[in-house]
Amino acid sequence: MGKVIESHHDLDTIKRLCIGQLSRGVEKKSHPFRQVAMATADGAPNIRTVILRKVESDPVSIFIYTDSRSDKISELGSSSYASFLFWHPSSKFQLKLKTRVTIHRNDKLAEECWDSIGGKGKESYNTEMAPGSILPAEKDPEMPLRENYTDSNFCVLECRAFEMEGLQLRREGHIRALFSLDEEEQSFIVP
Repeated sequence: MGKVIESHHDLDTIKRLCIGQLSRGVEKKSHPFRQVAMATADGAPNIRTVILRKVESDPVSIFIYTDSRSDKISELGSSSYASFLFWHPSSKFQLKLKTRVTIHRNDKLAEECWDSIGGKGKESYNTEMAPGSILPAEKDPEMPLRENYTDSNFCVLECRAFEMEGLQLRREGHIRALFSLDEEEQSFIVP
């Protein structure tokens, strides 16, 4: 695959291309943006890989599914901010998002998303114990699941971007662009 950003692209085009890469991460399961690093903090930063489920372009928002008992939920309770790092290895393109997160649980959006998940996919939100719990030594390391699947621990994270940064690595010279989405400001910055 070629580069995402080229030297002849203006900032409006780069912004459109960045959002397009996010959309491909949802549409195409093999796209590298499907799996993204998400960072939250409650004191020390915590980072993990999550799956990109949905993208909206206006305002720029991404949606993630999670278990309400996970660390990220308690961390978002302390600070509603999360950062995301996307990397496309073949095109050498990096995208960063800084977001404000709204947690959806037991509401219309969460219900619609839950209904869209296939049966096997619902396992992740139906473990007997909370994610990150220590299993007793004699316990099988496989996820112990509830007998009946429910959406009681299912959450959707709506992550509205207030800052987006694209970095294209190139032999001819890197290109980096910063978009302050709330202020509708954009500029090229030093890579």
